[in-house]
Order: sequence, then C-alpha cells, then structure tokens
Amino acid sequence: MFCIVDFAPFPFSKQQRRLAAILLWLAFCLLIAGIGLPLIAVEKFFIFENRVSIYSGTVALFAQGEWFLAVILLTFSIVFPLAKNLLMLALLHGVPAVEKRLIAVLRSLAVLGKWSMLDVFIVAVLVCSIKLGLLANTEVLAGVYFFAASVLLTNAVSTWLEWRYKAVLATSQAISRD
Repeated sequence: MFCIVDFAPFPFSKQQRRLAAILLWLAFCLLIAGIGLPLIAVEKFFIFENRVSIYSGTVALFAQGEWFLAVILLTFSIVFPLAKNLLMLALLHGVPAVEKRLIAVLRSLAVLGKWSMLDVFIVAVLVCSIKLGLLANTEVLAGVYFFAASVLLTNAVSTWLEWRYKAVLATSQAISRD
C-alpha cells in the first residue's frame, strides 16, 4: 500500500522548501514582534497614556484576576499561533519526531488553522472596545500590523502546505487503487 508517509517528509522542490522556510521564519519574527510591541495607545483626559501589547495585556489580565480572559488571550493569541508556526517549521526542517507523526502533525495544523482567525478577532475586539470609549483617544500602533502580517503570512504558507499535501495524498491514493 502506498501512502503519504512513503513520500519525502516535505513534497516540495528544494527552492520551494527554502521559500516556505524563509516565509515561515519571517512570520515567526513578525509574530514575536506583534506579541511584544504595543498594539494601541490609549490617552485618557489628554493626560494619561497607556500602551498595550498582547503580552502586556495578558499579564495585566492575570494580575487583575481576570483568569478566563487572560487564558483565552494567552491561548489564542500567543500559544496557538506559536504552535502552528513551530509545527510548520519543524515539518519543513525535517525534525525526526515530526516526520514520524506526519499525519498527526498535519491534523494538528488543520485544527490550529481553524482557530487561527480567533486571534485576529480578539485584537479587533480589543481595538474596537477601546475606540468606543467616550473620554479616550486611541491610536493603532505597529504591533497590530506586525501581528496581522504574521497571521496572514502563516495562513498563506499553511494553505500552500495543505494544498500540496492534499495533492500528494490524492496521487498516492490513486496509485494504491491501481
């Protein structure tokens, strides 16, 4: 029987692998910047200014005892995007533990991909909720753009990987039927 595991760990040419790796490393760097850099600056009464990043917002929520919101923000805006990016990088670089569990890794990426837009939704809700404040002026900062670029780039590479693996799987199933 011929199956996807019989193929090379990553069914792309060397140039395509290199391009995907470069794009994923870029997305990873953008993600780290997007998590750490301020997303928004909030000015209240023209005196007080507060700059909030995903990281500082998560820490502040934990400090204020808002565990549910903090865990949601941590999970969907930090852990899931990092896990998705690192799994794809491990797949690209041929990490043996990932290669042995190729199908499980691909399923994990599919599950993470379904939740990947929730992080963008969380940031959008955060920005909109602050924009609605009557006595506060807000300014969108670089963190939003870095984070959004990372999500878009990661999703583009993820979609590319998924299409390629589906094509390889379809080919292998057709060959195994013959």
